[in-house]
Amino acid sequence: MDLKIASGTANTEERHAVDSLLGPPSETSHGAKRDEMGMRVSTGGESLRKLRHLLLPTLHSVNDRVGYISRGAINYISQRLDIAPAEIYGVATFYALFDTNERPARQVHVCVDLACRAASGCTENTLPEGAIPSPCLGTCERAPSVLVN
Repeated sequence: MDLKIASGTANTEERHAVDSLLGPPSETSHGAKRDEMGMRVSTGGESLRKLRHLLLPTLHSVNDRVGYISRGAINYISQRLDIAPAEIYGVATFYALFDTNERPARQVHVCVDLACRAASGCTENTLPEGAIPSPCLGTCERAPSVLVN
């Protein structure tokens, strides 16, 4: 993923997911504009940096509403929060419960962390078909753990 907004446009559903959390876009809420040569110029400054803590909730909003986080959604979030798309992509791909590719409506995440492996003997190589290996799901005291979305 590059540092400029290149391709991909958010669809209506993705825009609604972002706007439901951040409010409707306005001229002052967009931190990115284009100069006369078409280069992206950041204009949001301090006011947008104060919104940076909303990145994860915004990604959750899109993921919950659409099922995955597309490049178009990343671009729209980038424009709204003035965060580089590459940084947003890095956050979105770091967490196993987010995906940047379309997924089926029903997802089965199986914890493959140490406590769950010890309790079940299940590893990434022995997962049931269609299951998504996930690092710790945060329920180690009740291992093994599975999350169905």
